[in-house]
Amino acid sequence: ISNKTTLYLTCDEIFNAQQLSQVLHEFLDNQVDRFLLIIDEVTYVKNWDRVIKSLADQGYFTRGTCLITGSDSIILKEPAMRFPGRIGKADTHDFHMYPLNFHEFVNLINPSNDTSTQSLQNFVHQYLITGGYLKAIVSDRQNTSFQSE
Repeated sequence: ISNKTTLYLTCDEIFNAQQLSQVLHEFLDNQVDRFLLIIDEVTYVKNWDRVIKSLADQGYFTRGTCLITGSDSIILKEPAMRFPGRIGKADTHDFHMYPLNFHEFVNLINPSNDTSTQSLQNFVHQYLITGGYLKAIVSDRQNTSFQSE
């Protein structure tokens, strides 16, 4: 989806950082006014963070907003940690990591699709403990207190 000031880019068919950079430059080089850039499933692209860092360092994001999304918040968060101090001329940058909702949580940790009342009670308990955050879910599973059976 694209118009003069908005680009929604899904990375499903972008296979490398060079392709990502080319598409983003085509859009950003033509921006004079405020713009909105939404890059979805960026984690499909290896070294995506280097492209974003470079564009930020060049000041491309001073006139607009860039929203980056992906299914795997852990893969998103690690590269994002390298951005502080490298925001070009932009004054602010925010990283928002949202937890899984309960349905996503159960689908992730319940490969057997066991939906018995006892299992669902256990899932609710574990969801409340982890808050649906992937890092907490992984940590809880490694501590073996997590039972999906």
